[in-house]
Amino acid sequence: WQVSVFGFSAHTLDVRQNSEVVTRVLENIWSTLGTSIEPGSEIWLEQIKTELVQPNLPKLDKSKLTEESLELISLLELILTVQNGPDPEAVGPFILSMTRSAADILSVLLLARYAGFGSEKLSLKVVPLFETIEDLDKAPEILRQVFEFPIAARSLKDADAFMEIMLGYSDSNKDGGFLCSSWTLDKAQRAITRALSENGVKPKFFHGRGGSVSRGGAPTDRAIAAQPKGTLNGTLRLTEQGEVVTSKYANIGTAATQLELLSSSVLHHSTVPNVSAVDPEAEDVMEALSSLSQLSYLNLVNHSDFVSYFNQASPVDELSLLKIGSRPARRFGASSLSDLRAIPWVFAWSQNRHLISSWYGFGEAVKKFCEIRGSSSKKVLRKAFSRVPLFHLCVDEIEKSLLLANMEIALLYSGLVDNNKVAEVIYSKINQEYRSCIEVVEELTECKVGLRFPNIVANIEKNAGQLDWAHKTQVELLRQVRKNDVNEHRIQLMQSMNCISAGLGWTG
Repeated sequence: WQVSVFGFSAHTLDVRQNSEVVTRVLENIWSTLGTSIEPGSEIWLEQIKTELVQPNLPKLDKSKLTEESLELISLLELILTVQNGPDPEAVGPFILSMTRSAADILSVLLLARYAGFGSEKLSLKVVPLFETIEDLDKAPEILRQVFEFPIAARSLKDADAFMEIMLGYSDSNKDGGFLCSSWTLDKAQRAITRALSENGVKPKFFHGRGGSVSRGGAPTDRAIAAQPKGTLNGTLRLTEQGEVVTSKYANIGTAATQLELLSSSVLHHSTVPNVSAVDPEAEDVMEALSSLSQLSYLNLVNHSDFVSYFNQASPVDELSLLKIGSRPARRFGASSLSDLRAIPWVFAWSQNRHLISSWYGFGEAVKKFCEIRGSSSKKVLRKAFSRVPLFHLCVDEIEKSLLLANMEIALLYSGLVDNNKVAEVIYSKINQEYRSCIEVVEELTECKVGLRFPNIVANIEKNAGQLDWAHKTQVELLRQVRKNDVNEHRIQLMQSMNCISAGLGWTG
């Protein structure tokens, strides 16, 4: 009976791969079979559809495959072997990160067929992960296109007519800033739910949240309460970052409390079955603030000197010394901002206490909204703050982030930038927006920043002395390491990163 209850594995292991890798592997397979098609073209999609419905596919000559292709095909073969073995639950879904088109999802199904999966209904559970602002906006239409194809419709939903969809909080934040990301995720869930319901399918959302505010971290019960109504369907899946596991599950008491919060919040939220539209006035407010905050945020990150400032005024390049995590800091080895993973992005802004990823753009957005709407704006905003759970949650998390940010310490890091003019221009923009955010948060809440969160203020004050010392030490160590890469200095620099992360409560 133990085997029948527990199986042969301690837990289920998900598999994750990037859509660009999937595309390259399929392109490589077709090239070995004498077919050359431009990825992303209409012909590319049609060829995928044509092969998916063929009863038999050509046999692969693995000796002609690239190492990358052989690795992915072998992995899919292993998944099939496990599924047909004594403990099929040992392997979970295939999570397709950076899903950008219907072709991306169908490509995984086709590769599964090349690996030996069946032709009528594939047992491989593919979970598309929508991460960027653009991809989240396109997600409903992508899913509609996928469900137009019968083999995909049969394969993607489970026996209970659920389909798992993963949502990325980190990359959407890096794309458009905190408020824009939060609102885009809200809209995407409602739109995806409607798109799937057209095909008799219900979504099972998998929230890729992190520990910090910038990566979706928020109090569990309030985060669930702020989810769009009718999108949970009694189910919820989310990631718990290793750095917050201790605080949530280190002992029986806190673990039980956390699980009670999760289960009770999901059950309570699921009592509202229909996807109701947001109040028109509230939606208008959120849409306007989201767009305005994104414009403000992009105005900063697209500044010609921003990348130079970011690279020099933060330890983003030195992060790799820590050798933490399973993935490199940059996706494909390039040095562009778009190629930088969201985790080191948040890590760097946390280490230098700018924390722009969790508040920048909100202050300017609210001020411009007030300029446009005139005298009625403050009443409208306060109404939204009191009645819209998502907006209230966003304001609360922005306020907490403003408490953790420290512009005096940020100024120390700006001193690492070689060009004084660049440092002054970018730092001034950030500092000015920081002051604006404090002003509008106090206006909205009718309360001085920090008074609503005395525990956070007390914790910051308790650690302030040690953190100040750690930051000053780190700034000096960054200067020394960048000037003379001495191993002793590198070790001390890594220790300073750990110290600051411990003081703040997260790495990224």
